[in-house]
Amino acid sequence: DTMLMPQLGHQHGVGPTVLRALLLLAGGSRPRQHVPTLVLQGRYDVQTNSEMGIMVMEGLRNGTFVEFSSTGHGAIVYSQCAKDIGVAFVNDPQQAPDTRCTADLFPAFVLPPAQ
Repeated sequence: DTMLMPQLGHQHGVGPTVLRALLLLAGGSRPRQHVPTLVLQGRYDVQTNSEMGIMVMEGLRNGTFVEFSSTGHGAIVYSQCAKDIGVAFVNDPQQAPDTRCTADLFPAFVLPPAQ
Protein backbone atom coordinates (compact mmCIF):
# COMPACT_ATOMS: atom_id res chain seq x y z
CA ASP A 1 0.00 0.00 0.00
CA THR A 2 1.06 3.57 -0.62
CA MET A 3 1.74 5.54 2.53
CA LEU A 4 0.37 9.02 1.98
CA MET A 5 1.84 12.26 3.30
CA PRO A 6 -1.41 14.16 3.86
CA GLN A 7 -1.66 17.92 3.58
CA LEU A 8 1.84 18.60 2.21
CA GLY A 9 0.56 19.95 -1.11
CA HIS A 10 -2.02 22.13 0.58
CA GLN A 11 0.55 24.54 2.00
CA HIS A 12 1.08 25.93 -1.51
CA GLY A 13 -2.62 26.57 -2.08
CA VAL A 14 -3.15 23.71 -4.53
CA GLY A 15 -5.95 21.79 -2.85
CA PRO A 16 -8.03 18.90 -4.14
CA THR A 17 -10.84 21.21 -5.29
CA VAL A 18 -8.50 23.25 -7.49
CA LEU A 19 -6.85 20.12 -8.88
CA ARG A 20 -10.20 18.47 -9.64
CA ALA A 21 -11.40 21.64 -11.41
CA LEU A 22 -8.27 21.69 -13.57
CA LEU A 23 -8.77 18.04 -14.48
CA LEU A 24 -12.37 18.67 -15.47
CA LEU A 25 -11.37 21.66 -17.59
CA ALA A 26 -8.75 19.59 -19.38
CA GLY A 27 -11.27 16.91 -20.29
CA GLY A 28 -14.44 18.93 -20.74
CA SER A 29 -17.29 18.08 -18.42
CA ARG A 30 -15.66 14.75 -17.47
CA PRO A 31 -12.09 13.48 -17.54
CA ARG A 32 -11.34 11.49 -20.68
CA GLN A 33 -11.31 8.02 -19.21
CA HIS A 34 -10.09 6.19 -22.30
CA VAL A 35 -6.96 8.25 -23.00
CA PRO A 36 -3.70 6.50 -22.02
CA THR A 37 -2.37 8.43 -19.03
CA LEU A 38 0.87 8.17 -17.08
CA VAL A 39 1.26 9.84 -13.69
CA LEU A 40 4.84 9.98 -12.39
CA GLN A 41 4.71 10.85 -8.70
CA GLY A 42 7.66 11.74 -6.47
CA ARG A 43 7.17 10.34 -2.95
CA TYR A 44 8.51 13.52 -1.33
CA ASP A 45 6.75 16.01 -3.61
CA VAL A 46 5.51 18.91 -1.48
CA GLN A 47 3.85 20.69 -4.41
CA THR A 48 1.64 17.84 -5.64
CA ASN A 49 1.65 15.10 -3.01
CA SER A 50 0.87 11.40 -3.51
CA GLU A 51 -2.75 11.93 -2.50
CA MET A 52 -3.17 14.32 -5.42
CA GLY A 53 -1.44 11.94 -7.82
CA ILE A 54 -3.79 9.16 -6.79
CA MET A 55 -6.78 11.50 -7.13
CA VAL A 56 -5.76 12.27 -10.72
CA MET A 57 -6.12 8.57 -11.49
CA GLU A 58 -9.74 8.43 -10.28
CA GLY A 59 -11.97 7.46 -13.16
CA LEU A 60 -9.16 6.83 -15.62
CA ARG A 61 -9.56 3.33 -17.00
CA ASN A 62 -6.41 3.50 -19.08
CA GLY A 63 -4.03 5.12 -16.57
CA THR A 64 -0.85 4.09 -14.81
CA PHE A 65 0.34 5.61 -11.52
CA VAL A 66 4.04 5.23 -10.70
CA GLU A 67 5.50 6.54 -7.45
CA PHE A 68 9.24 7.15 -7.07
CA SER A 69 10.36 6.64 -3.49
CA SER A 70 13.54 8.71 -3.75
CA THR A 71 12.35 11.94 -5.40
CA GLY A 72 10.29 15.02 -4.83
CA HIS A 73 8.65 17.27 -7.42
CA GLY A 74 9.89 16.64 -10.95
CA ALA A 75 10.64 12.92 -10.67
CA ILE A 76 11.40 12.71 -14.39
CA VAL A 77 14.21 15.26 -13.99
CA TYR A 78 15.98 13.47 -11.14
CA SER A 79 15.37 9.78 -11.79
CA GLN A 80 16.68 7.77 -14.72
CA CYS A 81 14.03 5.19 -13.90
CA ALA A 82 11.31 7.85 -14.36
CA LYS A 83 12.89 8.96 -17.65
CA ASP A 84 12.95 5.39 -18.94
CA ILE A 85 9.31 4.82 -17.99
CA GLY A 86 8.30 8.14 -19.55
CA VAL A 87 10.11 7.42 -22.82
CA ALA A 88 8.60 3.93 -23.02
CA PHE A 89 5.13 5.41 -22.47
CA VAL A 90 5.57 8.08 -25.15
CA ASN A 91 6.89 5.48 -27.60
CA ASP A 92 3.94 3.12 -26.98
CA PRO A 93 1.15 4.56 -24.79
CA GLN A 94 -0.97 1.43 -25.28
CA GLN A 95 1.69 -0.77 -23.61
CA ALA A 96 1.72 -0.89 -19.81
CA PRO A 97 5.08 0.54 -18.72
CA ASP A 98 7.68 -1.69 -17.08
CA THR A 99 8.02 -0.23 -13.60
CA ARG A 100 10.41 -2.80 -12.12
CA CYS A 101 13.20 -0.20 -11.87
CA THR A 102 11.26 1.53 -9.06
CA ALA A 103 12.04 -1.38 -6.71
CA ASP A 104 15.73 -0.41 -6.80
CA LEU A 105 14.98 3.12 -5.58
CA PHE A 106 14.03 2.21 -2.03
CA PRO A 107 16.85 2.91 0.43
CA ALA A 108 18.56 -0.10 1.98
CA PHE A 109 19.00 0.47 5.69
CA VAL A 110 21.84 -1.42 7.37
CA LEU A 111 22.14 -1.67 11.11
CA PRO A 112 25.46 -2.26 12.86
CA PRO A 113 25.91 -5.75 14.30
CA ALA A 114 24.47 -6.31 17.74
CA GLN A 115 27.03 -6.30 20.53
